[in-house]
Amino acid sequence: MTKINSIIFLIFLIINFMNYYIMAGTRPTNPGHSPGAGHDAPNVAAHGAHGHGPGK
Repeated sequence: MTKINSIIFLIFLIINFMNYYIMAGTRPTNPGHSPGAGHDAPNVAAHGAHGHGPGK
């Protein structure tokens, strides 16, 4: 169970970093906080796992 959770978290973290770099490149005034699809779920997962994510 722990291994499965860590794998899922790593996948979410990679997606979160990808979104952060994409948004930082396209919207420098508000990096990593787009309301677009695909961002909210990994952001919530990253917060739930260790309390912070990229750009926090």
